[in-house]
Amino acid sequence: NRTTAADTWQTIYRSIFLFDTSSLPDTDSISLATLSFYATAKAENAMTGTTVSIVKAVPASNVALVASDYNIANWTMTQHNNSDIAIAYITLSAYNDFALNATGLSNISKTGITKFGGVSGFDRTNTAPTWSSSSQYAYVQVDFADQTGTTTDPKLVVVHSAVVAFTPQIIII
Repeated sequence: NRTTAADTWQTIYRSIFLFDTSSLPDTDSISLATLSFYATAKAENAMTGTTVSIVKAVPASNVALVASDYNIANWTMTQHNNSDIAIAYITLSAYNDFALNATGLSNISKTGITKFGGVSGFDRTNTAPTWSSSSQYAYVQVDFADQTGTTTDPKLVVVHSAVVAFTPQIIII
């Protein structure tokens, strides 16, 4: 969101997604994971090309967010998804899926809470959008776990399997 002064911006939107993944067996290998959020609204005005990216957020608490949790010092802006989704391609009233890359997979905790953040591609790369004299903004509104019911909660689907120990055998004929 921009201000009226040239090349100045006033708002950056960020989302925090926490998942209790402590039930994953410590010894299992994680091969794939997909983070999905249910989009309810979106807008992109004079900021075409804005994308959504998944990164690592590190809030101070697992049960309550505070303003300082949105400070850039509490975020790792390394991309955790295979590819960003342009806001123009975000589907409303539906889940939007982000396949996690190796960095995202390594962020999944098998002993506690897994923490991800949703940011714009501009925010992740620390690149300012091209400023224009018209009103500029871009956002995606999503449902969170505190919405009534659970049918539109964010979700993390993790594919994992037990690591198979290979015991070499010597056969003498």
